[in-house]
Amino acid sequence: MDASLNWAGLRLDPLDTLFFRDGRPFDAPNRVAGGLPTPQTLAGAIRTALLARTGFNFAEFARRRKDDPLRLRAALNDSGPPECQPVFDANFRGPWLALAGGDGKVEPLLPMPETLKRAKGDESRRSDARWSVAKPDKAVPGWQSPCGLRPLWRKVPADPKADAEWLTLTGLKKFLTGNPEAIAPGTECVKRDELVAADHRIGIVIDRETLTSADGQLYAISLLALKPRRKDGSEVCLYAELHIPDTLAALLDGALVPFGGEGKYVRVTKVREQDWPKYDSSAKHSMWYLATPTFFAPDGPPLPKLGDQLIAAASGAGVPVSGWDVARNCPRPTRFAVPAGAMYFVDGPVDPNHFLSTTDNAESDTLRQEGWGYALPGHWEGLN
Repeated sequence: MDASLNWAGLRLDPLDTLFFRDGRPFDAPNRVAGGLPTPQTLAGAIRTALLARTGFNFAEFARRRKDDPLRLRAALNDSGPPECQPVFDANFRGPWLALAGGDGKVEPLLPMPETLKRAKGDESRRSDARWSVAKPDKAVPGWQSPCGLRPLWRKVPADPKADAEWLTLTGLKKFLTGNPEAIAPGTECVKRDELVAADHRIGIVIDRETLTSADGQLYAISLLALKPRRKDGSEVCLYAELHIPDTLAALLDGALVPFGGEGKYVRVTKVREQDWPKYDSSAKHSMWYLATPTFFAPDGPPLPKLGDQLIAAASGAGVPVSGWDVARNCPRPTRFAVPAGAMYFVDGPVDPNHFLSTTDNAESDTLRQEGWGYALPGHWEGLN
């Protein structure tokens, strides 16, 4: 086998609507919304597809796992040929919404940074004030932080009624290099309703004993529907990246892979990987954009590994995450992840791995391998 390791880009085109549950309870009074997939959903789907194509014996693994649940890695190693080993150690990035052009180029779309918003009212008509950008300030009257963090201040007020938007990677790079006004509206900044919609469904509960519909038991779900084509001719899809030997990545090109719940599939196409922003370790100051959700140790300070280097932070509401751990055959605990789009301002050198931290180092390594806590560096001039 060719052992060369590279990052491979993956384009995922849904064959139908998609459904991804979060960590909220699912019962009759609630409508369960199918949001965007999490890193663990991507990693599980792609790993399973690759293992199926490299001779992994799933029935044997289930038997060995049941006989000795504590020897999980040994059960994996004993249930397939040597070709399966690199699949266990594969690393992932994403997934993200993306736009695919007629030339085959795929560009990911990332959530709007928490410190970047549309300017409010008349300010948005000024060519130099299309955006409201929040930056750390030395002092704001009444500000108190138990962690000693600085406040984030906007010189131009933000529009609270602005629609949810995503930035292309090209647009995000302009923001990260300190030039948000160069972001092109409509091409590098895209509204949510141009990309996805909700497909509402009503279902019935089936009685396990009689296999008939349970009396009066209905449930409602909202499936995720990607818009097939935009006005400019680009197609909406999903994009992810996989770090694995080239010969294994080639097995996915053109494959149909189950993705999410409700028996939905995507077509996988191997494409060129993205040119992500690189961190300059010599920079005295930096800001970091969270490209995928992350976890931090509960009841602790934000980003404990950064200590006093962390100057300011901005984040949206936590995202409930749970799911089923197929390898351990048990549910994952429900907890809240810091959402993608969160921003962090730092003085001094930074290890990108610091943007994920749990009480269990082995668990942190597993989450990082799945793609949680992927942070992109940007320029920040420091406190004035």
